[in-house]
Amino acid sequence: MSRPMDPLDRYFARNILVDVYPRKDDPFRPSSASGAPSETDTVSTVQTLTSGFITPPGQRPYVYQRGVSFNFTAGVAALPINANRYEVDSVIVDVPSTAANSVFMGFAGVTITSGLEVRPGLPIEWATDNTREQWELQRAMELIASLLAMKEGGAPLTTYRPPRVVYNLADIFIVAAAPTAISITVFNVPEQQ
Repeated sequence: MSRPMDPLDRYFARNILVDVYPRKDDPFRPSSASGAPSETDTVSTVQTLTSGFITPPGQRPYVYQRGVSFNFTAGVAALPINANRYEVDSVIVDVPSTAANSVFMGFAGVTITSGLEVRPGLPIEWATDNTREQWELQRAMELIASLLAMKEGGAPLTTYRPPRVVYNLADIFIVAAAPTAISITVFNVPEQQ
């Protein structure tokens, strides 16, 4: 004996099979005598389940990219860019074109022979690859996954926020063959990110 179809199963079965799409005169509509929910009950159930998942169209909010520029003196001993934890999206190091020597940057233990060279007049940027999250698509896919999980009797989705890659300025060290004044610009993690 097969189990009776619940309203959600019936809704998906009707919309997946090409030849049984709802019609004005629907021969597959359950009769009122059977006690089964009608088509309108099923549609209202799905609409209730999906309300709050659909994002209304509108202008995307502005997110400001903030940053900080400051001077730094690279010494003969490797020094961290910042003594305390400071998380940023990217770091730009610039040695003035008038400087007599390059500076070298890297992680703990960096030396003038093991670091990345920043030559005078040629700034370099360390940046993470955090591409924009496709929220418009993600929300629709979460809705579809939730409906399929409910249809199959599975557990609903839990909330998820993807990780963001950042640099900690306390982990990035700079060293030079002789004390050299440089400029550093860091870009903070944007708001709402």
